[in-house]
Amino acid sequence: MSSPFISIFGRSLPDNFIEPLKNFLLSLLERKIPFAIFEPILCELRQHVPDFTFPTFINHDTIPEQTSLLLSIGGDGTMLETLTLVRDKNIPILGVNTGRLGFLSEIFPEDLPKALEKFLKKEFTIQPRNVLEIHSPSIPIPTYPFALNDFTIKKSDHDTLSRITVSVDGEFLNTYWADGLIISTATGSTAYNLSVGGPILTPCGRQLIISPIASHNLTVRPIIIPEQSIIKISVEKRPFPHVGTLDNRNILIRDQIDFIVRSATFTFNIVQLQGNSFFQTLRSKLMWGVDKRN
Repeated sequence: MSSPFISIFGRSLPDNFIEPLKNFLLSLLERKIPFAIFEPILCELRQHVPDFTFPTFINHDTIPEQTSLLLSIGGDGTMLETLTLVRDKNIPILGVNTGRLGFLSEIFPEDLPKALEKFLKKEFTIQPRNVLEIHSPSIPIPTYPFALNDFTIKKSDHDTLSRITVSVDGEFLNTYWADGLIISTATGSTAYNLSVGGPILTPCGRQLIISPIASHNLTVRPIIIPEQSIIKISVEKRPFPHVGTLDNRNILIRDQIDFIVRSATFTFNIVQLQGNSFFQTLRSKLMWGVDKRN
């Protein structure tokens, strides 16, 4: 069996991860496992290990086609940024958590050698995560028009409510008077959606969630809709601009505008190692069942 090809991505290297990454790369060399590393990360690493020279990549177009595993080093924000790197290449992603919560990036730096062994022994499953596709018939989206967690529209003024009209598959759903609106995937159900009282979906679910942000009408609640639904969002022009977000990428909305949101034709593939599970993550990260009295 041929060795896997590993690509390594991250925004920056925390000081406490320099040594673990150095040792990991040396172990890959020793085992003759080919790899490439995101160029800015290698430049940062070479400040500590000047003689390190390895193959690099800098963007979606230059990531090696033979990549069979991509390590996303950082927090959940880095994992979201990884979507813009792999796009529709169907590369399996394993998150290494050097941040705080690490809901998407489950592996800690000290567990990286053990995680590699599990991957090499095929002790893992691939979780295909739903991705949102967003476009507007009015304007081009000035960023990568896909999102792993959610697409949101939020007001930028503290005093005036937004007026956002939504239809699903051509049928009027509601006009929201609110601070904003969230369209979430199952992956994003534990993110912004959760903070506004939206439901949690298991990660491989393909349904979409529509959740208002601080709705003026308290009877308006989040709603789950089928994966194949096409959502049309009409944002009314107000005296203030709106801000749209695709995960951690922002667009400024100054005029009345329509958006079309649907499930993408490709998925974001997360590696789930044996011994880890979504329910286990809920219990450990969200502290389900923890009795603070003990």
